[in-house]
Amino acid sequence: MKQNGSAQVFEPFWIGPLADDTVSDRNESCRYRARRTGFPSRKVGQGRFAGVHWMLREALFLWLANHLPKGRIGTRARHEALRCAGLKLSSKVIVMGPVTITPPGTGGRITIGSRSFLNSNIRFGGKGGITIGRFAQIAPNVSFETSSHELAFEEGRSRGPITAPVVVHDHVWIGTGAIILPGVTIGRGAVVAAGAVVTRNVPPKTLVGGVPARVLREVHELPL
Repeated sequence: MKQNGSAQVFEPFWIGPLADDTVSDRNESCRYRARRTGFPSRKVGQGRFAGVHWMLREALFLWLANHLPKGRIGTRARHEALRCAGLKLSSKVIVMGPVTITPPGTGGRITIGSRSFLNSNIRFGGKGGITIGRFAQIAPNVSFETSSHELAFEEGRSRGPITAPVVVHDHVWIGTGAIILPGVTIGRGAVVAAGAVVTRNVPPKTLVGGVPARVLREVHELPL
């Protein structure tokens, strides 16, 4: 917000250059601060309603990101809107959108490295935390799930929850419609075939596919 005489002028959050490869300065690139409408900045962590305010802020900017048009300007604005929603995006990350984050308020547990590409309709079940490395390629309709339930049950009670993080290392390619389940780590340079359900760790430089996913072959790294 800038002072212009006696008037107050809001500066749109997409004005200005993108941040560098770190995510520590994402607050600086998120120029728009919604304090006038009651939403706190990321530094606000105190107070009775701070959690509710942050969930509303995430919902607002996520809605905006999901309704921006495709194309260069829309993609750049979406990158900044997702940062304002709490996602830890490095520079030159492309997210086509729309993006689903569940449960609400877990966007701050999602980290995506530089030069990664995420196609449309990506779902983040982010309660356990999701980390995606650099140069990752994520096809449409991929789901990252960090919460599930125990297989065993007890009479008169719901199954107990299981929460574990998902980690995707650098140069990973995940095909259309794949599902990554809680606790999975996908090694550097691995490829997940379309429609695979990944229930266990994927070794680096391997191709996995099927339900549940299993190793199909090795993937070679080209020399520099």
